[in-house]
Amino acid sequence: MQHYFVDRKMEHFPQCLLLSRLNHFIAIYTERTFCRSILSRR
Repeated sequence: MQHYFVDRKMEHFPQCLLLSRLNHFIAIYTERTFCRSILSRR
């Protein structure tokens, strides 16, 4: 049972890493587009 749990955890680990990476990329992208739209308004 314990071995199964560890396997499941390792299975989900890359997924979480990918999600955090994706969220980071989206945050940077939206920030850049937001700044660009503010600069273009002036």
